[in-house]
Amino acid sequence: MGQFAAHGNYAIRWEGEVMVLTLGNLFNREGVEQVLGKVAEELQKRGDRPWAILADVREWQGGTPDAYAFWLASIKVWIAEKQLVAFAALFAESVQQFMGSSVRAALSARLPYFSAPDAAACWQWLREQGLAVGKAEQ
Repeated sequence: MGQFAAHGNYAIRWEGEVMVLTLGNLFNREGVEQVLGKVAEELQKRGDRPWAILADVREWQGGTPDAYAFWLASIKVWIAEKQLVAFAALFAESVQQFMGSSVRAALSARLPYFSAPDAAACWQWLREQGLAVGKAEQ
């Protein structure tokens, strides 16, 4: 862990084969480390099966450059070693989509990526990727 207090908040739940990762506020690297530690625990419990992420960033306010770098590096490992097969992002406003553009640019060549301001559209896209989704909460 880093030397600063973790910033940012999160919640994780599963909807079928989709990890719903809700992020809020502004993240620093330590905050991302905290989230990724919890994701690692969830993946360990789940076993070695394909899965997807629905990142709900409607309350997210961005992050520090090193937080972004750490986040991207971890996602690349999930693709290569943990069977991450699709990534959807739920944005509230265009500024969040702009802030997440580096994630989209880095991931879109590696796996299917989708973003929208509408939860139903994200869930529909995830179904179209062949994933089993649970009850789509909005």
